[in-house]
Amino acid sequence: MSHLHNNTQINNSNNMGVRDSNAFVIREREFLFKMGDQLEGIYRVNCGSVKIFKTSEAGDDQIIRFCMPGDLIGLDGLADGVSRSTVETLETSNLSLIPFKTILNRDQKFDYANFIHQLGVNFNHDIEYSMMLSQCADRRLAWFLMSFSDALKKRGLKAGDFTLPMKRTDIALYLGMAVETLSRELAAFCKLGLVKKYLRNIELLDIEAIRKIANGDELVVEKEDSQSIAA
Repeated sequence: MSHLHNNTQINNSNNMGVRDSNAFVIREREFLFKMGDQLEGIYRVNCGSVKIFKTSEAGDDQIIRFCMPGDLIGLDGLADGVSRSTVETLETSNLSLIPFKTILNRDQKFDYANFIHQLGVNFNHDIEYSMMLSQCADRRLAWFLMSFSDALKKRGLKAGDFTLPMKRTDIALYLGMAVETLSRELAAFCKLGLVKKYLRNIELLDIEAIRKIANGDELVVEKEDSQSIAA
């Protein structure tokens, strides 16, 4: 069963400022739904952020996505109405329920163009993510920083200086590395003058160089080597 009705509906406005009877607020670190839950529909993030993860039979969690405003959640439930993942908020968030019947009955108020676009975005993310997990740790971190920055830029927000809503342990789980490895790689980025960090605040000092690392560009390695020789 979906956990939607366990959350207080504080207001019902979506991120476009339009009155939405299916909008609700869910508190930080609360579950929207869990693996195996029967869903009533998909969800749109209006504001805030959530993480999506799966739990193995051994009890190990694997975060597979972080969602921001405009993203759709629960698309895996379109197959048979059952969720294959768990969704937990990273901060107090405003979401909207889009019932399956709204999609299947082709409701005129439903934005099908955006729905198809989001399906494509999810598909592309899954491909990039699966490929990136096999790459070296510095490339995975660079890809994460660029993905988060690009998502902010797409939404008209500041892309070079931001506060991460997720914990470092969440990022490590998402990127498939130990927290110690993530901390070491982030420290290396700071030493190279690529980023500046304070707690969860990240300032990207050289976006072009970070993007090159994410793309596997060897020129960045040469930059690191030259700095090591100079030291």
